[in-house]
Amino acid sequence: MSDDQVPERPQSAPDLDSGAAGPASAYPPAVAPETGASVVPDSVIVTPKPADWPAAVVPGAPAEATPSLERPPAPPAVVSEPPVLAQTVPSGALDQPLPPADQPLVPPAPIEVTYEVEATYQPASVALTEASAAADQALTEPSAAVGSDQSVVDSPITDGSRAETLSENEPTAEVEVSSAAEGTGMAAAVPAPEADPGGLVDPVDLDETVLADPIDLTETAQSQIAPVEPTVPALDPSLFRPDPVQPSTGPADGPVPVRPDAPPARAVATPLQPARSTAAKPRHRGRLAALIALLVVALAAGGGAVFASRHFVDRAKPGVTIAAVGVTGQDAAQLRQTVERLVAELRLPLVLGRTEAQAGSRDLGLTVDVDQTVAQALAATAGRPFWTAYNPFWKKPVALVHSLDSERLQTFLNQRFVDANQATADASVVFDEASGRFQVQASKVGVGVDAGPVIEALRGWAEGSRGLAPVKLSTAIEQPRVGDAAAQAAADQANGRLGLTIVVDNGASGDRRRAYQVSPAEVAAWTVLTPDPDSGQILVSYDQAKIAAEVTAQVNEQIGRPVVNEFKVLHPATRAKLGVTRAGQDGIVVTDLGPAVAGVQEALAAGQDRTVTVPTETVPYQREEGLPPDNYGDPNGAKWIDVNLTTHIVTLFEGTTPINSFLVTTGAPSSRTRTGVNYIREKYEHQVMVNRDPDDYYELPTDWVAYFDGGIAFHSAPWRIARNEWGYNLSHGCVNMKPEHADILWHWAPLGTKVDVHY
Repeated sequence: MSDDQVPERPQSAPDLDSGAAGPASAYPPAVAPETGASVVPDSVIVTPKPADWPAAVVPGAPAEATPSLERPPAPPAVVSEPPVLAQTVPSGALDQPLPPADQPLVPPAPIEVTYEVEATYQPASVALTEASAAADQALTEPSAAVGSDQSVVDSPITDGSRAETLSENEPTAEVEVSSAAEGTGMAAAVPAPEADPGGLVDPVDLDETVLADPIDLTETAQSQIAPVEPTVPALDPSLFRPDPVQPSTGPADGPVPVRPDAPPARAVATPLQPARSTAAKPRHRGRLAALIALLVVALAAGGGAVFASRHFVDRAKPGVTIAAVGVTGQDAAQLRQTVERLVAELRLPLVLGRTEAQAGSRDLGLTVDVDQTVAQALAATAGRPFWTAYNPFWKKPVALVHSLDSERLQTFLNQRFVDANQATADASVVFDEASGRFQVQASKVGVGVDAGPVIEALRGWAEGSRGLAPVKLSTAIEQPRVGDAAAQAAADQANGRLGLTIVVDNGASGDRRRAYQVSPAEVAAWTVLTPDPDSGQILVSYDQAKIAAEVTAQVNEQIGRPVVNEFKVLHPATRAKLGVTRAGQDGIVVTDLGPAVAGVQEALAAGQDRTVTVPTETVPYQREEGLPPDNYGDPNGAKWIDVNLTTHIVTLFEGTTPINSFLVTTGAPSSRTRTGVNYIREKYEHQVMVNRDPDDYYELPTDWVAYFDGGIAFHSAPWRIARNEWGYNLSHGCVNMKPEHADILWHWAPLGTKVDVHY
C-alpha cells in the first residue's frame, strides 16, 4: 500500500469467536503550524464516541493518510470489581453469556476497539501545552474501564521517516485529529483494554505502560510536512479531560467481566513501552551510524594531523603569506626565491601632477633581509594550537623584514619629479685638482618631494596590508638641511690634513735609510665627506681600506726591495762562461706592515704629524748560470743577430721574426770582419778603444760596446757621422754603427746572444 492510501475504517468489531482482527485504520500525524513539527503528545485522554457518529472530515483534507505507529501489547491489569459499560460493542461482540461465578474466567481472545475523536487544533504551542497538561492529569488518576460498545483495532503510527511496529495482539485506541488548513489528520495509537466473549475487559495498567520511543517533533516536521497556518478553531480542552475512574474491587487475578449497566468509559493514552519488535530500530541505528561517523572523522582527523605535521616540517604552514603572497608548503629555498622575486619585481607607481614614474627597490633605497624573512615565515605558527596552525583559512601574514635608505629615496624623488633649477641643494665640499684644496659649494632653497606617502606605501606592501596602488606625491618649499657654515667647517678640517707630514721608514740612517712619505694627493683621495642631514653637518673621515692598500704597496716598493739572483751565461759549444747576464742584488723585506697602516690612519684621524718605523730584514741573492735560449726557428723565439757583409745590413731577430735593421760599416779589405757563428760575451756602456799600430795609432772613446768574436765588437762610431761613412768596408774589423743604433742593439741583446756573420 502506498503512503497516500489508507484502508477503510471498520464498521464493526471483529468476530470474537474466531479471534480475527479487523483491518487497521491509520491517519497521518498532525503538524504544528508554527514549527512544522508533528504534534503527538506523550499521553492524551480521549473521549469515546458512539459507533454511529460520523467520522471527522476537514475541508480540503486528503481522503487517505499515512499509517500510524504500532504499539506493543500492554500486560493485563487486575481489578477487584469490573466496571460496567454503558454502551454496546458493535456486531454482537458481547452476545456470549457470562460463565458461572464459580468457574474460573478464561482470558478472552483479543478484540479490536476503535476510538474516534473529532478534534481541531490550535497553533502548535497552545495545542502542545494543553495536551501536556492533559497527559499529566491522566497519569495521576486511576485507569478507566472501556465501554462495551467500542471496537478495538491495531493502528500503526508513522511520522514519514521512521515507524515502530506494535505487537499484533496489542489492543490499541485510535485518536483521529483533523486540520482544516492543510487537510491532514493525526492518528495516535494508544493501548486499549482487552475484551473477551464473556464481556470482560482488563483496565489499562498505567504503571506497566511506557513510551516506546519518544518522538522528536522538530525532526519529524523537517522530514515530513512543511509548517502551515491553521484556520480551524482551537481544540476544546474538555475533550481531553478524563472522567473519574472508580477503584477496582474485583478479584486479584483473571479477566474482569463487563457489566451492561456500566457508565461510558474513557480511553487513556499513556506513554508507550519500548517496541518488542525484532526489527532494527531506525533511531538506534541512526545513533550508531552517527557514532561510527564520528569515529571515522576522528580517525581521519588524526591521520590528517600526522600527515600535516610530517609534510610541513621545515615548510611554511597552511595559510602563511609573505607580503600577501601565499607560500603554503614552500621550503627555505623556495621561500628565498619568492622573497627575492618580490623584491626584484617591485615596481611602485608614483604620480605627481602629470608626471608618472615607476620605482624599483634600488630607486627607493629598499633593502630586504631575505634570511630573516624566511626564518619568520617558517616560524609563523610557533606557539599556535594545531587546529589554527594547520588551518588554511586562518591566515598567518608575515611581513618582509626590510629597511629604507631615506637619503637615497629623497634624492631619487627630487631628481625624478623636481626640475634641477628648482630643487633644494645642500651645501657640499669638493676637492679642486687645480688648487689642490677642498672648496665649498653653497646651498640653495628650493622645492622638494614629500617622501612620507612613499614610505607608508612601502611599509604596507611589505606587511601585505596594501597592494602597489599609485602613490600621489606632493611638493613643498624645502630648506637646505646642510648649510654653508657646516660645509666650510668640513672643508677646513680636510685641508688641514693635507699639510700633515706622515713618514714611514726602515729605521736606518745614511745611505741605508729607506722611507715613504704620504703625499697630499693621497690624503685627498682617502678623504670621505658624508653629509648628515639630521645633524646638519658634514662628517670628515678616511677610507681605511684604501689607506691599507696604498700604504702596503708604497712601503713594499720604497722601503722593501726585491731580491735579484745573479745569472752567468755559458757558451753553447764550449760551456765556457760568457759573462754575467744579470747582476745579483740582496732583497729587503718588510716583515710587518701593520704598524705602517695603523700609524697613517691614526695620524690622519688626530690631525698630527707622525713618523712610523717598520721592521725589515735582508734576503741575500743567489748565483745562477745557464745556456742561452736556442729556439731560433720559432716565431718570437730566441734572440739572434744577422750580419750581412755584402749589403752591410745588421738585422735583429727574435726567432724567425725580424725586429729591426741598421746600415753599418764593416772591416776594410785588409782587416775584414770574420764570418761564422759566435755569441756576445762582453758588454760595456763606455770604453776607450786604442789602436797600437805605430803607423796608425789612436785612442777613441766609444759607447755601447758588445764583443762577440775576440776583439771584434758592435760599437758606436760617431767620427763617421760627419762624412756619412755608412755601408762601406772601412773599419779594422768591428761593426761600426750610428750611436743611436748601437744603443738599441746593446740594450736589446743580452750576453749569449748568437751572432751570425756571412756574405
